[in-house]
Amino acid sequence: MEKLILNCLPITTVNWSSPAMSILKAFMEQHGYHTKVHYWNISFEFLYMNFLKNIRKTITKSWQKLL
Repeated sequence: MEKLILNCLPITTVNWSSPAMSILKAFMEQHGYHTKVHYWNISFEFLYMNFLKNIRKTITKSWQKLL
């Protein structure tokens, strides 16, 4: 059985999945492909949250210097 990875892009919030990827996965598996869907939004959630936290800290420090 052939292997196939479907990459779901662009990166969005973790609450959004792709119905199209699920349908495509089912279709490909019916035709003999072992298929995996990789949602990059889940993989990068930790990095994204750390980025936002660091940006918030930087902005807060900048405003404190101005005041």
